[in-house]
Amino acid sequence: DAGAMAGMHDVLQLVVFSYLTPRQLVMAGGTCRLWKVLSEADVLWEGHLRSLDQRLGIVKGGWPRLRRLLGRVVIGGVVNCKAFYQATLVEAARRRAEAE
Repeated sequence: DAGAMAGMHDVLQLVVFSYLTPRQLVMAGGTCRLWKVLSEADVLWEGHLRSLDQRLGIVKGGWPRLRRLLGRVVIGGVVNCKAFYQATLVEAARRRAEAE
């Protein structure tokens, strides 16, 4: 429950959130303000983004190039891995539709 989680140290909360899937992170973000902030932490989304790119091969050049591109994805003045993850899913769907 959110009350029990609020007492945990930020790092421990991130450890717990690191076990969530992207869908679960988005759902958790709708629970309360604290969970919204935690669910959008780049440290959580970078792993999901790396995994997605390895599965789909969206970015030619792999993770090093993807990391450089992340520096160019700016939302509200900050790099946002969650937004890049979502954009990557959209690009993968577009490519699949083109291939069909």
